[in-house]
Amino acid sequence: MENVPQHVAAIPDGNRRWAKKRGLPGTAGHTEGVKRFYDVMEEAFDKGVKYFTFWGASESNLTNRTKVEVKFLMDIFQNEILRHFDSKKFKENKIRVRVRGKGVEMIDNPKLTETVKKLEEESAEFTDKNLTILFGYSGTTEIREAISKIKEEDLEVTDENIKKSLWTGDLPPVDFVIRTGIEGDPHVSAGFMMWQTAESQLYFTEMCWPDFGKKELAKVLEEYGARERRLGK
Repeated sequence: MENVPQHVAAIPDGNRRWAKKRGLPGTAGHTEGVKRFYDVMEEAFDKGVKYFTFWGASESNLTNRTKVEVKFLMDIFQNEILRHFDSKKFKENKIRVRVRGKGVEMIDNPKLTETVKKLEEESAEFTDKNLTILFGYSGTTEIREAISKIKEEDLEVTDENIKKSLWTGDLPPVDFVIRTGIEGDPHVSAGFMMWQTAESQLYFTEMCWPDFGKKELAKVLEEYGARERRLGK
């Protein structure tokens, strides 16, 4: 493909609605959503995307939903996703793993904290494929904590200092944001990566995340390739 975005970020909405339409519990939608995550991630890297960022759970997901659903989301993250990343097959693909947000802190599980630290350290040398999981993430919290850090360290307020104070400060700008599961109201949420998406191209679809697979991503990337990014020029 020509004109492949370097950095793609996915906002995977619609898991619960997908399950409801099929008479299934909401947790079934999250389970299916994890399968699509693996599919889309692999397709993105196969197509030449260098950075893939996935919003696994927002901060409000982990504070405002039922205890049963929150526990399920945390179990998926801990027992399914992280275990997959720690597998021999995944490591052979040489994918760098980053986890950003307050989710690990909110779970307060030493074993989980150690697993995340281990994955990040062991994959830090990889550069061609970069996966970032946003878990317990809020863009507004990210900006607020960056401001607090700048204040505490008595730094000058510059673009460089703002960026390096962000949770996602070591990532390049997002070229393409994909949001699924909209219902006639295209939008991003909770200040999603607001510093990194200042010049992003956006794509919205009513298709719920569990229906968004490899073929759909390939089609969307082709559409991106046909767009002209003026970047204010």
